[in-house]
This record gives sequence, structure tokens and C-alpha cells, in this order.
Amino acid sequence: MGDALSTYFEARATAASYSNVNAGLPCGVREGVAEGAKGGTKAALAFAKLCYETLLEDGEKAIRACESKKSYSSFRKYN
Repeated sequence: MGDALSTYFEARATAASYSNVNAGLPCGVREGVAEGAKGGTKAALAFAKLCYETLLEDGEKAIRACESKKSYSSFRKYN
């Protein structure tokens, strides 16, 4: 969960710095016929933010479910 939480802040920093992004290189970058991505994509930042918000909303419940060896759906019914 810690790594997932940090992803949002990394994505924000990358977008703000307009730096090179290694993940999801466009076709032709490795061959030198296209430019690399700069600053990531709006979709990548949106997914990272959604992941962060989901962890804040449901993370504690998920931890409790793991600790009690019950499924998360059983906590949703009562919380």
C-alpha cells in the first residue's frame, strides 16, 4: 500500500517537471524515429490520483480484512 500511495506524488512531480517518462514509450522511440513522452499523460495522473483516493477511503478496511482473514466484501456490508 505504501508504494501505491507514493505513486500519486511521483506522478504529480513528473507532470509538474515535464521530465522524461520511461513507462509506456510511444512507438518508434527506441528506434529513434519518434520523440519520447514528456511529463506523462493526463490518464496516468488521473489513475494515480484515483488509486490514492481509493487507498485513503478503503485502505484501513482492507488492512482490517487482511488481519482478520476475511474478505473486504464482508466489511462493506457492515461499515
